[in-house]
This record gives sequence, structure tokens and C-alpha cells, in this order.
Amino acid sequence: MTSRLASGAALVLCAAGCDPLLNVAGSFFPAWMVAMVVGVALTVAVRYVFAAAGLEPLAEWSPATRGAVVAEIEHLRRIVELLPLFDDYLRQAILPRA
Repeated sequence: MTSRLASGAALVLCAAGCDPLLNVAGSFFPAWMVAMVVGVALTVAVRYVFAAAGLEPLAEWSPATRGAVVAEIEHLRRIVELLPLFDDYLRQAILPRA
């Protein structure tokens, strides 16, 4: 366990030099560290939103299931976003030009 933790810490420390740095309140932090803090904060916030809305059973879904639902919502959003462009394309390709 200790060697696994040490090798993980070494990997993180070696890879941290490759990441872009973000200036946060005058200190430079690796982008992955900022992303990790934001991810944890959003996870806690979503948990409280689920509890307030009575959606606690959704929090018991496996991470793969939640990820699939989020991906599908993003796919549907993208399809709805592209529909007007597709409609214009069909009008130009199919309808005769006057």
C-alpha cells in the first residue's frame, strides 16, 4: 500500500510540471489542482441539491450510469443545437432554387 501511494505521488509530482499554471490570487497552481478543487466543490453542491429536491435515489446510481446519463443529455443538447443548421442545409440541398 505504501509503495503504491509513493508511486502515485511520484507520478503526480512528475506530471505536474507538464500542466499549465493558473494564477489564483497571486499564486500559481497547476490546472489539475484547480480542476480537482472545483470538481469536489461541485460534487458536494450537487449532493445538497439532490437532497433538497428529494432526488436522493439518483445519488445511489453507479458512476458509470451517471456518466452515461450526462453524456446522453449532452448528445441531446448538441442535436437540438444543430437542428437549425441541418434544416438550412436541407432547404439548400433539396428545394429548387428560384
